[in-house]
Amino acid sequence: MPAPHIPFISLADIAWQVIIFFFMSASFTKLDAFKIDSPSSAPQATAQDDKVPTIVASEKGVKLDDQPISLGRLKDVLIERLKDKKKPGDRIVMVEGKDNLTLQTHTEVMYAITQDGATPAISDEVGGSPHK
Repeated sequence: MPAPHIPFISLADIAWQVIIFFFMSASFTKLDAFKIDSPSSAPQATAQDDKVPTIVASEKGVKLDDQPISLGRLKDVLIERLKDKKKPGDRIVMVEGKDNLTLQTHTEVMYAITQDGATPAISDEVGGSPHK
């Protein structure tokens, strides 16, 4: 007596029909895209007041925008200059250390800058090419 035979070819046909049924009956959702505000092409006018304050501190003294200033007045002058700037990115003060700057002077300058929430940006050289 021959062994019973299972027709596998018809099972493969049924499997393909089930797969095709699922493909045809499936509904796909459309993903929403991000909405991005593109920048305008019109240049914005920059005011002279938008200049970043620059402090040059050295053993000889402290200068704010090339004007000598005492450490006692530095905090008050920075508070006055930065009072209208509310965003943290606008409250940056460039600091350049020169000529054997002492730790005490450096600390007092950083303290004066951070008292009103400004952010110090330390530089090797301001307004020129970097050291090589």
